[in-house]
Amino acid sequence: MAIAPDANRLQLLREVAGTKVYDEKKQESETILAETGKQNEFCLIGFPCFFFLEERRKKIADLLKAIEERLLSLETEKEELKQYQKWDRSKRGLECAICTSECEDAKKRIDEVRTRSIMCFISSFCLHLDCRKNEWCNTKSRTIRK
Repeated sequence: MAIAPDANRLQLLREVAGTKVYDEKKQESETILAETGKQNEFCLIGFPCFFFLEERRKKIADLLKAIEERLLSLETEKEELKQYQKWDRSKRGLECAICTSECEDAKKRIDEVRTRSIMCFISSFCLHLDCRKNEWCNTKSRTIRK
């Protein structure tokens, strides 16, 4: 669809939106109206066409009713889409806020672990120094005793 010609994309959009069906029904109604006009000409010259006129009027009324129902349906769908988009925006905003909060919590936990790791390193280094100091002191005292 991304590389399709503009005319093809427009046709696809019209089909999806339901406007193609609307245009077809409108064209059909206009054709019936035109035929009704021709039949009226026949009536004027003496042919009995009352039956044909009533049949055409009924078809036109049915087509107009179907068109109006479809328009009402499309209007309802449009309102539903607006509501969906509104709630979807809210949902995405909340998801973003939750992710941001979780990310900040994770960063805090990482900092705490790093701090504990550094403290453990310092503590073990101090113990190591104390050990070395004690060894040195013990060695020194042995040397002095001898």
